[in-house]
Amino acid sequence: KKTMMSNLELITILRKSIELIESNSFDPIIYKALGCLHEHTIKYSGAILPQVCETRPSFQNSDVDGVLASGWLEGIICSHHGEKKSIWTELLALLIHKDQNELCLCISHEIMGKDDEPEMEELHKIPLRRLDSAEYVNFHGDHRIKLHSKQEDNTLILRCKTSYAARAWVCQLDKAKAKRKRSSSSSLISDCGEEISFQ
Repeated sequence: KKTMMSNLELITILRKSIELIESNSFDPIIYKALGCLHEHTIKYSGAILPQVCETRPSFQNSDVDGVLASGWLEGIICSHHGEKKSIWTELLALLIHKDQNELCLCISHEIMGKDDEPEMEELHKIPLRRLDSAEYVNFHGDHRIKLHSKQEDNTLILRCKTSYAARAWVCQLDKAKAKRKRSSSSSLISDCGEEISFQ
């Protein structure tokens, strides 16, 4: 009976999605339909689905030149070319160990330089001491990371290709914050006055 109800729910979601597609409309339920179809395929096909192939990994541990973790994610940037609108853009995130106790999440995007060579432009610099929470959110199949600072009253939303990558980032940030708290409790840390530059 439970399986039948699940199938009926899937059919209802698919019908609503078809109506939206036929009318050239959009609603987040389409994302939900994608997620439900994925779960249905795993449950009933018996097949092993191929892993997501990432030429630019969304998350990887590192310990080179002070970089503890890195990855290519997506964030919303306002486009000013023609009609002003917000679009998802590929971003590079780096968790950097600046000195003995200071950890910072730096986020930048790729732009074309003066010589038509790609270069990175920094968008956000977030000291972990000012990051209150990092949360994983599954938004209708979109694997998102929600970063919030109460002090600055700002929230930054990023998304990954897989739930594993999004959860790995949240776990890494939580571990880094906990480690920093342990370190700061035994030493005096000077405030260098950096601000979170959310844009």
